Amino acid sequence: MRYTLSLFFALLLSSGYAQLRQEFAWQAELLSTRKKVTRLYEQWQKGGYKLASGELEQGRLVWQVTDVSRLGRLLKKKYIFTFELYDGTTLALNGKEIRTFLAERQQLVLDTVRGNTEQWYKAFRAALRGRSSYKGPAPPTWKIGFGPFATYNDHIKLTITKRGKKELMAMHFWLVPGSMALALPELEDAPCVPVDRLLTFEKVAMPPTYKPVPYKLPEGRKFSRRFTLHFAHNSAHFSPAEVAAIKAFLQNENLEIRGAFIRGMSSIEGDSVRNRQLQEQRAAVLWQTLAPYRQRGARLQGDYQPAYRMFRQQMRAAGITLFDSLSDSEINRLFYNPDYRQQYASYLAAQRVARMSIQLYKHYTPAEQVTRAYAEATRQYAKIVRARSIRSRSEREQTVRKAASLILGIERALTEAVRQGRLTTAVVRQYYHTGKLETDELVMSRFNQVMADWNRGLAPVVTDYPEIILKAYRVTLPLVTSPEFSRDNLALHRAVAVQMFAYGLIRKGVVDVHLYDELTYPEELPYYHLLLNRITFANVYGIDNGRPGVPRQQESGVGGRLANASSLPDKLYYNFVKKNLLINHYTAINPAIAAKDEYYYFDLYYLLFPNVMGWQVFDDKRFDEDITIAFIDRMIDHLLTTKICPDNIYELALTFHLKVLQQATRATRMTPQIRKSYDFIASYYKTHAGQLTPALANRVAGQLLFLGHLFYRNENVQDAYELMQVTWKNPD
Repeated sequence: MRYTLSLFFALLLSSGYAQLRQEFAWQAELLSTRKKVTRLYEQWQKGGYKLASGELEQGRLVWQVTDVSRLGRLLKKKYIFTFELYDGTTLALNGKEIRTFLAERQQLVLDTVRGNTEQWYKAFRAALRGRSSYKGPAPPTWKIGFGPFATYNDHIKLTITKRGKKELMAMHFWLVPGSMALALPELEDAPCVPVDRLLTFEKVAMPPTYKPVPYKLPEGRKFSRRFTLHFAHNSAHFSPAEVAAIKAFLQNENLEIRGAFIRGMSSIEGDSVRNRQLQEQRAAVLWQTLAPYRQRGARLQGDYQPAYRMFRQQMRAAGITLFDSLSDSEINRLFYNPDYRQQYASYLAAQRVARMSIQLYKHYTPAEQVTRAYAEATRQYAKIVRARSIRSRSEREQTVRKAASLILGIERALTEAVRQGRLTTAVVRQYYHTGKLETDELVMSRFNQVMADWNRGLAPVVTDYPEIILKAYRVTLPLVTSPEFSRDNLALHRAVAVQMFAYGLIRKGVVDVHLYDELTYPEELPYYHLLLNRITFANVYGIDNGRPGVPRQQESGVGGRLANASSLPDKLYYNFVKKNLLINHYTAINPAIAAKDEYYYFDLYYLLFPNVMGWQVFDDKRFDEDITIAFIDRMIDHLLTTKICPDNIYELALTFHLKVLQQATRATRMTPQIRKSYDFIASYYKTHAGQLTPALANRVAGQLLFLGHLFYRNENVQDAYELMQVTWKNPD
């Protein structure tokens, strides 16, 4: 069980900032849970017993008593009071010694008091023995003095025991001078990056766009081709021109023969044995022609037959029905007659052939692959155009999404083919004209893919960096003010992503610096952040590189890095923020910005930073007289709820509230602002007490005590005591 009580005592020194008092905090610690010990502590607590800080300054340990009746009841029980100083000095007094001392002291006091001194003295002695309550005139404070001591080392422990038994209660006293701290450190250990506009905005994620669907580039196609070779009557002699044409076709290196069927034929006239010989000889000519070009695994087939089936087709085509009822053998016998052979000579000549049907696979050239891929993308783009006339919104969006995703998949496949060495960039850009297949969403989807490739260390193929950046810039610029894209700052995210990607490439030397000049923004409120990014980039880029093409808009001669506490603000940046972010004579945040841009708090921090750090309290000078203390206070409270890095915002908040307390030396009363600043500092360091060093704990406690000095108030001493606990060394 532990009870804690803190008390203040005043010792006024000199004037001005030296008007400090020594403050005394003490803690009662029960070393036993017995009820008698608890009642002992309660009596001690209500008795008003204190140590006099003024006496301690003189090297004397002085115990002040204001309730002699309660003290008498304690002394009657023969407790032993032991004072231990850290310099090794120990003093032990029992109740009788204390009563004797007070009786002597009382006699001296009575000589200066008018009235019935004898009656007063008797009442005092009775109260001192614990027999009755003292009801006489209000006496001065009774002081029990011990010392003087040679040294005083801040910490005193008073131990109370009874009849030499175990300790019942221990009291710790600590003397700390109130002091004005010049600075108080922040103790945040959150892993975050200090406030930096460019660094933060470079991490803005591009909102989701269409995702490419897998697409495989066409590698070739299957087809078949038929060839017919004509022969002379009763012969296997062929036309060289016809064979040359077949060879010329088969010499195409992109063709793969996967199968062939060859049929040798003879006319219906003549002897069947001779016709069979002719059929085989004529088929052999095609087999010999095909042999040099056929690939392993190709399936080859063939047969031989007279042309009776062809003859019947010829007759039907000519409208001749004479032979319909005749069999093949009957027709053969008829054509032994020279008249028939002469009459149907043209039909017979057409039957003296060998036919070849080839199953082929054509491997596309790179140009053909890109052309066919582009043709498919064009068909999908036509679907997007036609979808505009679809009344149903869900159906329209679904159609557009499917078509756009396939277009992106085609482009993705072309890009991967180039990276794998199967295609060249020149071929892709020659045949694939992206300018003909563009919608806003397609442009942003392509841009998103280019950014993702950049993060993977891959360069674009279908387009190049300046081209896609400028296209995405032209798409996003008007959308910033579009009501359709105002929800969730979708348009702002896109515009910022395009802008910061471009600036990042400029800084790395990937694209020419003149791209910066092409990315301009209207000086209107919706483009607030884009304009500030542009100003910041001009400052930082000019300092880092000093190259022409980017105007140096820095007026203060230092960088725009907010994390550097020693830097002065860039005037162009500062004035732009002040003009646009604040309204109503600089007492409120512009709601149009706060509602649309969730990043405005970076600029609010930048605005507050110089006004806090540049506030010269003792010279009564502020950085910007338009920015009031009350406004800074409200805005710091607001920033504490945002994504600002704790290292930054707590440094700013602690500095501000400390300066408010420094300014309080000129105040004549405790104001709500002073009280708030005190509470903020006390709460912050109590929360981080585990991170305090002894020196820092005393420094913070002294600052908290200093506030009481200024207004002669003994409030909130508990705060100082809790911080001083960090440095206390318990001898037990």
